Amino acid sequence: MPHSKQNFKMGLKLTDYYQLFHPDALSVVLMVLVAFVAISTGSFSKRYLKGDRRQKTFFVYLTTLVITVFVMVCTDNMLVLLTSWGISNLLLSRLMLHKSEWEAARQSSILATKNFA
Repeated sequence: MPHSKQNFKMGLKLTDYYQLFHPDALSVVLMVLVAFVAISTGSFSKRYLKGDRRQKTFFVYLTTLVITVFVMVCTDNMLVLLTSWGISNLLLSRLMLHKSEWEAARQSSILATKNFA
């Protein structure tokens, strides 16, 4: 039998790390810069959002955003890149809409969603 099931293994296993991600010097520099901006934003936001009932949600979105950007700069797979890019754009829109009662926040979130999603 010339074509066995073993010859037709399709898909990637999550254990195939090096097929999905390829961290190099540039991606490490980008991750350090993203981490610096995230820490600065988080530090400011912790004081600014003190007493806000949705503070925890904000930081969950911010942390998830940082993780998706880390994935985006290290990936070596187009599908993973596009997926993390889409998720990061969605999270940025949600972070802009954190104060949904503010008209400027609603409008900026709508504009960002139209342009980047």
